[in-house]
Amino acid sequence: MSSVSYQQFTGTAAENYQRDFVPSIATPVSRELLRVADLKPSERVLDVACGTGLITRLASERVGADGAVMGIDIAPDMIGLAKRVPAPDGAAIQWRVADAAALPIADASVDVVLCQMGLMFMENRAAAIAEMARVLVPSGRVAINTPGRIQPLFDPGAVDRRPHFSRPRRLRWSGVLHA
Repeated sequence: MSSVSYQQFTGTAAENYQRDFVPSIATPVSRELLRVADLKPSERVLDVACGTGLITRLASERVGADGAVMGIDIAPDMIGLAKRVPAPDGAAIQWRVADAAALPIADASVDVVLCQMGLMFMENRAAAIAEMARVLVPSGRVAINTPGRIQPLFDPGAVDRRPHFSRPRRLRWSGVLHA
C-alpha cells in the first residue's frame, strides 16, 4: 500500500495538471469525446481550452498530415507545456494563448471544435459557445464534454457570498447557441 506524500505536489500548475490529471482523468474520458467527434483525415480542428494538449495531439493523429489542428488555452503556462510535449505523427499543431470568448480565428474556418472539460471554467460560457459556432463551417461539428452538470464552484456567475455553513441553493446556467 502506498501513501501520498505532499512532496509529489511540486512544480507549476501546468506540470501538476500534466502529471496527475491527464493520465488519471483526461486520458480515459478523451476516448468518448473523440469517438463522438468522429474526426476524419484532412479536417481542420480547433481544441478550445486545450490545457497541456492531450486532445489536440490525439486530434492531430486522427486528421493526419493533410489536416490542421490548433489548440488554444487562456493560460500561457498550459500552452508552454503543450509545446514541450512531443507531437505525434499527424497534422502540424499550432498552439495559441487565447480566450474562448474571443477566438482569434476567422469565421467558418474549422470543421470541428473540441472542448474537453474546459467549458465549466470559462467566465463567459455563452460567448465561448457563440465563438465556437462562429468559427465552424456550416456543416461543422462541436464536441464538448463536462463532468455532468456545471457546479456552482465552477460558475463565475453564481458567486454565493453567504457563509459556507449556509443552506445550499440550486444554481443553473443556461446559454443559447445561435447559429
